[in-house]
Amino acid sequence: MDVLQSDVGVANARRNLLLARQSVTDREDDLLELIGRFEFDSSLGPVRLPDTPADPEISFEHSYRLALANSPDYAARRVVAEQLQLDVEVAKNNRLPSVDLGAAVGLNGDRRDTAGGAFRSASSGDAYNWQVDLTVSIPWGLRAERARYRQALNNLNRQETFIQQLDQTLLLQVRSAVRAAETNRETVAVSALATRLSEQQFETEKARYEAGLSTYRFVEDSRRDLDTARVNELLAKVNFRIALAELSRLEGTSLDRYQVTFED
Repeated sequence: MDVLQSDVGVANARRNLLLARQSVTDREDDLLELIGRFEFDSSLGPVRLPDTPADPEISFEHSYRLALANSPDYAARRVVAEQLQLDVEVAKNNRLPSVDLGAAVGLNGDRRDTAGGAFRSASSGDAYNWQVDLTVSIPWGLRAERARYRQALNNLNRQETFIQQLDQTLLLQVRSAVRAAETNRETVAVSALATRLSEQQFETEKARYEAGLSTYRFVEDSRRDLDTARVNELLAKVNFRIALAELSRLEGTSLDRYQVTFED
């Protein structure tokens, strides 16, 4: 039974190794596709996680303010709302009566024999006339103007509702991203502490084995626990960086965070 159990353990270890190699190869292909390299048979080379501050500052107010300032959808809807506000003001003014003031001045010539004589007579004589007119227009019933005003006001209210919904969506997304970043930062600290504990337990169990106070199986169990703790710490670091990347995407600061520049 012990031999059979050992054989099963070896088979499971080989299967886990095969699955791990498959996972590594799939992630390498994904990384090659992201960076624009299509020579999938070539070696990827060394990879590392991007550098991040040891204790990055995470603030909901700061992130939310940046999200509102850098969101293209929010900015576009604000511009549309300003245009609709102008439409409302125009429609509102169109409901008011209009007053038009006009004036005209003319000169007449007495001579009809030639054009030049008529011009000289007009410019030197007193044969002039002038007029001033005042027109007041009051729309009858104001039905069309009132309808246009209500329509413009409705369009503005609908756009403001869209802006509030987008604001609420950004608020919820930023809150979730901030919570994820803070949680994963604590997870990194806890997993690092668990790794140090597993290292001490492994060293202790190894010393006990060398002193004849333990068995090789217990040493291997401690080694397996240490490997698991190291993997968990690495996953925690990856999740923390993913949370920071998502927060930067919402803030619109991803290019600055990763120092990405584009040529003009």
